[in-house]
Amino acid sequence: MGVLKIYEMGGGKNQIRRRDMPEYEISREVEAVARPLIEANHRHLLTARITFLFRDRAWKTPENRTILGRAAKRNELDKVLSEREEDFIIIIAKPTWERMTDEEKSQVVDHELCHCSVLISNSGVRKWMLRKHPIEDFPENLARYEFRRRQLGDLIANPPSPIVSPAPRRRITVQENEEAHEDTLTDADTHVNH
Repeated sequence: MGVLKIYEMGGGKNQIRRRDMPEYEISREVEAVARPLIEANHRHLLTARITFLFRDRAWKTPENRTILGRAAKRNELDKVLSEREEDFIIIIAKPTWERMTDEEKSQVVDHELCHCSVLISNSGVRKWMLRKHPIEDFPENLARYEFRRRQLGDLIANPPSPIVSPAPRRRITVQENEEAHEDTLTDADTHVNH
């Protein structure tokens, strides 16, 4: 287990960190790449509060693949412990970023922004969410199955929307001597306790 160290942060707050823990810093550079991408391709995020961070190292998977960035959402405890009120956090590995071309930087930031979506309820209430990758495949499997490559081509030509609306709920009623019929429910028709 790593050694813990306490040191003073700006604003007089103490932070406890392990020496082997990664370090993060606010990145105006990543934000500068993200803003035109949001304007052009992620308009559903125009009102989202997003913090852009650099991480001092990339992540490694158990298969030893390098992950260059991550999109995250804050949980309730994070919101209680911090004064920041972001809806999403985009984290990019700084050492890799510094070696990337402008096009590569744009691609990785765009990829992370694609994870950020919004659920809009029937009454118009927004809830920020993270999306998983809609394409999860192995190259060797794709090489063997033409129909799957065609499906992916259709998915690429017509990508799913990052704006999610709940499917209408259905109420099925059957009255004596009548056929079943469906009524679409709205949020006003039901009461949900949270």
